[in-house]
Amino acid sequence: MITVLTWMKAKPGMEPQLQEALERMVEAVDALEPGVVRYSVHRAQNAPNEFYLYEQYRDRDAQRAHGETPHIAELRRDLRRLTKGHREHTNLEVIAEAVHEPETASAPAARASIGFAAG
Repeated sequence: MITVLTWMKAKPGMEPQLQEALERMVEAVDALEPGVVRYSVHRAQNAPNEFYLYEQYRDRDAQRAHGETPHIAELRRDLRRLTKGHREHTNLEVIAEAVHEPETASAPAARASIGFAAG
């Protein structure tokens, strides 16, 4: 698994446009890139002009393929226009993790229907 954390800062007043560009990217990745395990956009709570991308790829081939898509080329053009200064990319190595998938609203009903108590 390949994990990358990217930090960027929006130019003053460009936060909504940057957020829209990043959201479009997430939609394209979700629809077109099965090798991307997770691709999420975050905004710093204490600095609303700072955005983070958390990217996880199945392997190097998936990461390489992502870098060659038309939607990443479009995002790179948008980032030159919408961001201030340089972006920071950090490759991460998992040391330890716990993952709990969020429960859907229908999960308790499904458990109850097969005889498991809710709660």
